[in-house]
Amino acid sequence: MILGIADHPSFKKSLAEFLDFASRLKVDLVELKMDRLELLKALSSAEKAHQVKQLLDTYDFKYSV
Repeated sequence: MILGIADHPSFKKSLAEFLDFASRLKVDLVELKMDRLELLKALSSAEKAHQVKQLLDTYDFKYSV
């Protein structure tokens, strides 16, 4: 079974809450779009980019950015 989830702004949750939601649905793959403002801000510095990677690594599913 394939399930796609769009992290649309109307979801109105943080990146961590979105990933937790996807994890509870047992999603195998999550794609994070570069147009998400929170993600762009986080990736603007090496330290924050590392924090995002650490957050993503706490989940079982594959991800792409």
